[in-house]
Amino acid sequence: MPEPSPGPAAGRDLVVARSGAEVAPPETRPAPLTSPLAVAIAIPLLVLVTGGAIGTTALVLARRGAAEQAAATFSVLAQSAAKDSAALFAAGDEVLTALRGQLADRPDLVDDRVLARRLGALIRGRAELALLYVALPDGRLFGAAQGEDGLVLVRLRPGADGVLRRTDMPVDRHGLPSGEEVVTPAAFDPRERPFWYAATQARQRTWTAPYLFAKSNQPGVTLAEPLYGDDGALQAVIAVDFDIDSLGRALASESSGVADTVLMAGDRTLLAMPAAWRPPAGRLARADDLADPLAHALFDALSALPPPRPGEPPRQVRFHAPDGHACTASLAAIALPGGQVWQLVQLAESARLEGPTRALLGWGLALHAATLALGTGAGLWFASHLARTRRSAARQRERAEAAAGEARSFGSWKLERRLGKGGMGEVWLARHRLLARPAAAKLVIADALGDGPAERAEAAARFEREARLLASLRCRSTVELYDYGVAADGTCYYVMELLDGLDLADLVDRHGPMPLGRIVHLLGQACHSLAEAHERGLVHRDIKPENLFCCRRAHETDLVKVLDFGLAWERTAPGRARLTAPDVIQGTPAFMAPEQAQGWAVDGRADLYALGCVAFYLATGRPVFEGSGMDLLDAHIDSMPLPPSRRSGRDLPPEFDALVLMCLAKSPAERPPDARALAALLARVPVSPSERWSDALAAQWWQRNRPSAG
Repeated sequence: MPEPSPGPAAGRDLVVARSGAEVAPPETRPAPLTSPLAVAIAIPLLVLVTGGAIGTTALVLARRGAAEQAAATFSVLAQSAAKDSAALFAAGDEVLTALRGQLADRPDLVDDRVLARRLGALIRGRAELALLYVALPDGRLFGAAQGEDGLVLVRLRPGADGVLRRTDMPVDRHGLPSGEEVVTPAAFDPRERPFWYAATQARQRTWTAPYLFAKSNQPGVTLAEPLYGDDGALQAVIAVDFDIDSLGRALASESSGVADTVLMAGDRTLLAMPAAWRPPAGRLARADDLADPLAHALFDALSALPPPRPGEPPRQVRFHAPDGHACTASLAAIALPGGQVWQLVQLAESARLEGPTRALLGWGLALHAATLALGTGAGLWFASHLARTRRSAARQRERAEAAAGEARSFGSWKLERRLGKGGMGEVWLARHRLLARPAAAKLVIADALGDGPAERAEAAARFEREARLLASLRCRSTVELYDYGVAADGTCYYVMELLDGLDLADLVDRHGPMPLGRIVHLLGQACHSLAEAHERGLVHRDIKPENLFCCRRAHETDLVKVLDFGLAWERTAPGRARLTAPDVIQGTPAFMAPEQAQGWAVDGRADLYALGCVAFYLATGRPVFEGSGMDLLDAHIDSMPLPPSRRSGRDLPPEFDALVLMCLAKSPAERPPDARALAALLARVPVSPSERWSDALAAQWWQRNRPSAG
């Protein structure tokens, strides 16, 4: 996650006039309803009315009859279970489609550890899938299975003697070995298994009939699809297994513990059932084969129902178990692609379904009293809290106004107009008293640095460090620092050049993906700034479109300024303290290198990875990976990006695609060695006449889109 900068929340280190408009928040007055007295009356009344409505509803439901309500509840549960069960099998379709696409994109993945990692990434987190694999016509097989302690990579390969052997290797979430390899004689030849026969006979994606799996000797089914080459020859069969254990776990989790679940094929061959009913291993079992008395009572009751049809509501039946308990069961049909129809049974004790309904009466009476007490207490607390908050806000506002009046002048700089305001400080348009030079002044008031002396000292040190870092850089593509200091009241400030333009995120949002020539021109300048920083031992660690500012100065246009070195990490000598440790995950997830996402030490090549993400964004208008939080971090760690040309549909040269993918390599050693090397490679990217960019075109673009100097 990004580390908070000690500067204003609105803009972080973006101390620039983006559009010339002030960002000062309007003054507002609180609505009368938010007065302490109104809150003290309204909240108890609201809670009381709500509680009364809930209590009345509970009483009505209880009087309707526990049995009727239980039937309705169980019907909803059964429909949800049928929908969720269908989604479990649809996951097989989704996984095979993704695997087929990966094999089409990377046919060289076969017989490679990368294939095993991809299989693991596809099956991870899907408890319903027992095994995902690719089987080849020569007998080899590569797969990922759900083990007891995590993923297990499975390989079947013939040895020197021609005999197939199976290798099982546990791996962690990154696809790295986490245990010893186990090599055993193969229990089967993939080409002789039902999934191979079903797929090659159908010549399309198809489900097998239930059969016994070779390793576990337990029943299950397989969704398999043959892959053929352009010449019509069979290249491979991809498949995903659902066994009785994986289906049982998945269906049990969907039932939320309220009901037991039974899944069976059209001929009543059992595919999932409660653990207590488990038939002996080594043979397929039908409903009639179970010895459990409750199972016999259930299927006797179900035999009175007509066969269910896909799309119809589940059918219900009530019966008594051998021990005398009343039970409710539902029967629903699940249609699979290819025409097969399976049956899902939900079984629950009627008392468990009716119990909550019977308890509503008592809860309703207690709820009336509880809501009144809760509402009264909440109203009094909120009223007191609101009064304290308003008094505190008034004091803070008085101090802020006083500080603003005193801060009108810092050293040789006069503050003229506030450009932005955040939780920790402000950004002002400033002007030098003698030179009349405009600039942007960044202020952090003392109270915002922390509650105690230690916190304030640490925050002030961070602020000073940021100013020192900026001041040490001389490249014209790095935002220039004019002055730095600490006022008598403890306010920290530094003064930077005032830029006229917009950052690359705004540029793409407003005008769409850029011509290739402009991308090369802008990123080349960013490389020069990073090259100087890296040579001084600084790693930016937050390169993203918002921190690359496209501006103009005098007659020059399309100048790039690298902003916000607040996350920069300076490599230091042993024993010297650092304010930002290299092993802390900081930055922006959408533009974060894999090693940075994992909290490892980084060097300048992490910035080059981020610059590759920026290049991808400028060419496509979209980030390399989409999502949020940990999903994005996992994608940067594990997932392979598409080339920009494929993602955008643009006719981009292969050299540009290759250079972006080189920057996005998972290993830093596979990226360009440094920023200067990347700048040289960018300069050699061929640009078609329609995508070229020049000073004249840049001047025309600025005159057309931003004619005012702002």
